[in-house]
Amino acid sequence: MTDAVDIAEPDAEPVSGDPAPAPNPRRWARMTLGVGTVFCLGVVIAWPMSFVSAIFTGMLLNGARPLPQKAALAALLIAILSMAANWFAAQFLMTYPSVFAIAITLVLYQLYLYGARGGHPVILVLVMIGLVLQPVLLQMSRDLAAIVGLWLILNLLIAIVASYLVFDLIRPDEDAAPKQKAEIVLDEDRQALRMTLIVAPFALIFFSVAASNTVTLIFVAMLTPQLSAVSQNAGKASKGLIVANLIGGAGALLANELIVMAPSLPFMCALMICLIGGYAWAMQSSLSWAPVAQTAMNASIVLLGSAMAPIDTEVAGKLSDRILQIVGAVAYILLAFTIVDHYLPNRPRRQERGGGPS
Repeated sequence: MTDAVDIAEPDAEPVSGDPAPAPNPRRWARMTLGVGTVFCLGVVIAWPMSFVSAIFTGMLLNGARPLPQKAALAALLIAILSMAANWFAAQFLMTYPSVFAIAITLVLYQLYLYGARGGHPVILVLVMIGLVLQPVLLQMSRDLAAIVGLWLILNLLIAIVASYLVFDLIRPDEDAAPKQKAEIVLDEDRQALRMTLIVAPFALIFFSVAASNTVTLIFVAMLTPQLSAVSQNAGKASKGLIVANLIGGAGALLANELIVMAPSLPFMCALMICLIGGYAWAMQSSLSWAPVAQTAMNASIVLLGSAMAPIDTEVAGKLSDRILQIVGAVAYILLAFTIVDHYLPNRPRRQERGGGPS
């Protein structure tokens, strides 16, 4: 997976320091309608890991244009092949812990190299979720791991279809075009190595202690592609992500309290659409946390979506625990980035020149 698939990438979500985009009512409406509808349908129909499709929908709607059809087919093919390969390989390699650790590390490196070379973030997140989630689930049940892998693929399909429908209903502006940013071209191998050094120890510790908190793994999978795109001041960027997760956790707790007080599906759907609409507005606002508003929205979606099925009095406690676990995971990323930045800072890619070395 060293070469990026030719997929139109959505506007990258800045993690810190970038100015908020100009307000766009169409973009706000697409994000609110698309993500809100997919999330609510997932709760009502209750298909497995439905909150993942809402997150994928938000990532696809974050672009100026819908995903090209060829790119969508390529994404689905990559998802199918990666989930199948991961399921079969993990069963064999997990019986040899040392070999498994080496294999996971090498695959993570290739995955982040794919992202550094312009791979689509939706594919990066989906493959990353499968990579870190399926080995944990295989320790519980082979069938469960297979079902989760299948539903990750189906959630991607649902998100692609939903994004097409929303873009067809609320068409992009005629002059809509992907943003072109003048950025330093970084050493891709070094970027991939940095991210591998940060994420591999976290994942391997999870596997070794047989931890079952899959929500934390899913969230780390969603966060690391954003951080891998940070060229400078990764410490400040990761602090911004901590703020985003605290805001997302607070939003999830508040929404949960209201849902517990009035446990009805119509009220829950209306509340979630309003909450997502608020995050969509914040993404285009001048608020200090606007660059990480989508991360905050994803935090709320993961926390509420993973606990929404059993709406009972114990959910609030579970949400509090999950928020602390997620904040702890982000704090680890902050510490790891600080260490990696000190010993292995990013550097511009060396420009090859004709006529031999200079």
